[in-house]
Amino acid sequence: MESRAPKLLCQRNVKSRPGAHRPGADFIVSVAPAAGNNGTVLAGTSTAYTVTATGIFNFGGPVGFNIAGLPAGATATLNPQSVSVPANGSASATLTITTAANGLTGSYALSVTGSSVSLVHIASTSISIQDFTLTMSPSSINIPSRGTATFTISAIQINGYSGTVTLFPA
Repeated sequence: MESRAPKLLCQRNVKSRPGAHRPGADFIVSVAPAAGNNGTVLAGTSTAYTVTATGIFNFGGPVGFNIAGLPAGATATLNPQSVSVPANGSASATLTITTAANGLTGSYALSVTGSSVSLVHIASTSISIQDFTLTMSPSSINIPSRGTATFTISAIQINGYSGTVTLFPA
Protein backbone atom coordinates (compact mmCIF):
# COMPACT_ATOMS: atom_id res chain seq x y z
CA MET A 1 0.00 0.00 0.00
CA GLU A 2 1.32 3.38 -0.98
CA SER A 3 1.59 6.10 1.71
CA ARG A 4 0.02 9.39 0.75
CA ALA A 5 0.34 12.75 2.35
CA PRO A 6 -2.97 14.24 3.47
CA LYS A 7 -4.48 16.70 1.04
CA LEU A 8 -4.63 20.32 2.05
CA LEU A 9 -8.30 21.22 2.02
CA CYS A 10 -7.97 24.89 2.83
CA GLN A 11 -5.16 27.37 3.01
CA ARG A 12 -5.31 30.77 4.69
CA ASN A 13 -2.73 33.44 5.12
CA VAL A 14 -2.74 34.41 8.77
CA LYS A 15 -0.96 37.59 9.72
CA SER A 16 -0.25 38.60 13.27
CA ARG A 17 -1.53 41.97 14.43
CA PRO A 18 0.57 43.96 16.91
CA GLY A 19 -0.58 42.91 20.36
CA ALA A 20 -2.30 39.78 19.02
CA HIS A 21 -1.20 36.50 20.55
CA ARG A 22 -0.07 33.54 18.54
CA PRO A 23 -1.26 30.14 19.75
CA GLY A 24 0.93 29.08 22.67
CA ALA A 25 2.61 32.49 22.96
CA ASP A 26 2.96 33.54 26.57
CA PHE A 27 5.07 35.60 28.94
CA ILE A 28 6.58 35.36 32.40
CA VAL A 29 6.54 38.11 35.04
CA SER A 30 9.32 38.46 37.60
CA VAL A 31 10.02 41.01 40.33
CA ALA A 32 13.20 41.51 42.35
CA PRO A 33 14.75 44.26 44.44
CA ALA A 34 16.65 46.66 42.17
CA ALA A 35 20.44 46.63 42.24
CA GLY A 36 21.72 47.80 45.61
CA ASN A 37 18.44 47.02 47.42
CA ASN A 38 17.38 43.98 49.42
CA GLY A 39 13.68 44.63 50.00
CA THR A 40 14.26 46.21 53.41
CA VAL A 41 13.42 49.87 53.90
CA LEU A 42 13.30 52.29 56.80
CA ALA A 43 9.91 53.81 57.63
CA GLY A 44 9.48 57.11 55.78
CA THR A 45 11.83 56.22 52.91
CA SER A 46 11.51 54.36 49.61
CA THR A 47 12.97 51.34 47.87
CA ALA A 48 12.95 50.12 44.26
CA TYR A 49 12.24 46.84 42.51
CA THR A 50 12.70 45.75 38.90
CA VAL A 51 9.61 44.22 37.28
CA THR A 52 10.31 42.25 34.10
CA ALA A 53 8.05 40.67 31.49
CA THR A 54 9.76 38.04 29.34
CA GLY A 55 8.14 36.66 26.20
CA ILE A 56 8.17 32.91 25.56
CA PHE A 57 6.92 30.83 22.63
CA ASN A 58 7.16 33.85 20.33
CA PHE A 59 5.15 36.21 22.56
CA GLY A 60 5.51 39.85 21.73
CA GLY A 61 3.21 42.70 22.75
CA PRO A 62 2.16 45.06 25.53
CA VAL A 63 2.09 43.98 29.17
CA GLY A 64 0.51 46.18 31.84
CA PHE A 65 1.46 45.94 35.51
CA ASN A 66 -0.45 46.37 38.78
CA ILE A 67 0.71 46.05 42.40
CA ALA A 68 -1.21 44.64 45.37
CA GLY A 69 -0.45 44.05 49.05
CA LEU A 70 0.95 47.43 50.02
CA PRO A 71 0.88 48.13 53.75
CA ALA A 72 -1.22 51.02 55.04
CA GLY A 73 0.35 54.38 54.23
CA ALA A 74 2.66 53.06 51.51
CA THR A 75 2.41 54.13 47.87
CA ALA A 76 3.67 52.48 44.70
CA THR A 77 4.78 54.00 41.41
CA LEU A 78 5.41 51.88 38.31
CA ASN A 79 7.53 53.51 35.61
CA PRO A 80 6.40 52.79 32.99
CA GLN A 81 2.97 51.39 33.89
CA SER A 82 3.13 49.06 30.87
CA VAL A 83 5.93 47.78 28.64
CA SER A 84 6.17 46.56 25.06
CA VAL A 85 7.82 43.12 25.01
CA PRO A 86 9.62 42.20 21.77
CA ALA A 87 8.99 38.66 20.50
CA ASN A 88 10.85 36.26 22.82
CA GLY A 89 12.52 39.28 24.45
CA SER A 90 11.99 41.11 27.69
CA ALA A 91 11.12 44.57 28.95
CA SER A 92 11.33 46.02 32.45
CA ALA A 93 9.72 48.67 34.61
CA THR A 94 10.83 50.19 37.90
CA LEU A 95 8.53 49.78 40.89
CA THR A 96 9.21 52.36 43.60
CA ILE A 97 7.54 51.88 46.98
CA THR A 98 7.46 54.82 49.37
CA THR A 99 6.58 54.09 52.98
CA ALA A 100 4.90 56.37 55.47
CA ALA A 101 7.03 57.85 58.26
CA ASN A 102 4.40 56.82 60.80
CA GLY A 103 3.15 53.75 58.90
CA LEU A 104 3.11 50.11 59.87
CA THR A 105 6.36 48.23 60.25
CA GLY A 106 6.99 44.56 59.56
CA SER A 107 7.21 42.27 56.54
CA TYR A 108 4.55 42.33 53.82
CA ALA A 109 3.94 40.10 50.79
CA LEU A 110 3.55 42.04 47.54
CA SER A 111 2.05 40.78 44.27
CA VAL A 112 2.78 42.21 40.85
CA THR A 113 0.25 41.30 38.16
CA GLY A 114 1.20 41.43 34.49
CA SER A 115 -1.61 41.28 31.94
CA SER A 116 -1.86 41.31 28.16
CA VAL A 117 -5.16 40.71 26.39
CA SER A 118 -6.36 37.42 27.97
CA LEU A 119 -3.04 36.45 29.57
CA VAL A 120 -2.51 37.23 33.27
CA HIS A 121 0.50 36.28 35.41
CA ILE A 122 1.49 37.14 38.98
CA ALA A 123 4.92 37.44 40.58
CA SER A 124 5.53 37.78 44.31
CA THR A 125 8.09 39.53 46.45
CA SER A 126 8.17 41.10 49.90
CA ILE A 127 9.04 44.33 51.63
CA SER A 128 10.31 44.69 55.18
CA ILE A 129 9.71 48.06 56.82
CA GLN A 130 11.87 48.83 59.84
CA ASP A 131 11.63 51.57 62.43
CA PHE A 132 15.15 51.27 63.87
CA THR A 133 18.59 50.41 62.58
CA LEU A 134 21.61 48.74 64.09
CA THR A 135 25.17 49.90 63.55
CA MET A 136 28.38 48.28 64.69
CA SER A 137 31.78 49.89 65.17
CA PRO A 138 34.29 48.87 64.06
CA SER A 139 32.75 46.90 61.18
CA SER A 140 35.59 44.34 61.38
CA ILE A 141 38.65 43.66 63.53
CA ASN A 142 41.43 41.06 63.68
CA ILE A 143 41.31 39.06 66.89
CA PRO A 144 44.50 37.22 67.90
CA SER A 145 44.25 33.62 69.06
CA ARG A 146 42.72 33.54 72.55
CA GLY A 147 42.32 37.29 72.33
CA THR A 148 39.34 39.54 72.81
CA ALA A 149 37.83 42.43 70.91
CA THR A 150 35.37 45.12 71.76
CA PHE A 151 32.61 46.27 69.43
CA THR A 152 30.01 48.93 69.98
CA ILE A 153 26.51 48.15 68.71
CA SER A 154 24.04 51.01 68.55
CA ALA A 155 20.29 50.84 68.02
CA ILE A 156 19.10 54.03 66.32
CA GLN A 157 15.38 54.81 66.58
CA ILE A 158 13.50 56.21 63.60
CA ASN A 159 10.28 58.18 63.74
CA GLY A 160 9.81 57.87 67.48
CA TYR A 161 10.42 54.13 67.85
CA SER A 162 10.32 53.07 71.47
CA GLY A 163 10.80 49.47 72.53
CA THR A 164 13.20 46.70 73.46
CA VAL A 165 15.81 45.53 70.97
CA THR A 166 17.16 42.04 71.66
CA LEU A 167 20.32 40.80 69.96
CA PHE A 168 21.02 37.13 69.28
CA PRO A 169 24.41 35.67 68.26
CA ALA A 170 24.44 34.23 64.76
